[in-house]
Amino acid sequence: MPKRNALYMKEQREMIARAALHCILDKGIAATTTREVCTYAGISKGALYTHFKTREDLFVAVLEHETIFDVDPVDNWVDYEK
Repeated sequence: MPKRNALYMKEQREMIARAALHCILDKGIAATTTREVCTYAGISKGALYTHFKTREDLFVAVLEHETIFDVDPVDNWVDYEK
C-alpha cells in the first residue's frame, strides 16, 4: 500500500473526482451514486468518504477541479466527447 502522504492524498482525491465526472457524464448527476463512483475508481466507500464528507461535496469537487475545464469550448456534444 502506498504511503499516505499529502501528495498521495491529493492525487487520490483528484482521481476520485475524475471517476465521478465520468459517471456523471455517463448517467447524469441525479442518477450517479457514490457506489458507482467507487466501483469506477476502484476504491471503497470508506476511501471516498475520507476525501469527501457527502455526495454533494464530491460533486462540487468535480466542478471545482481545475483541469476539467482546461479545454477549448465546443458547440456540440460530439466535439465534447472527442
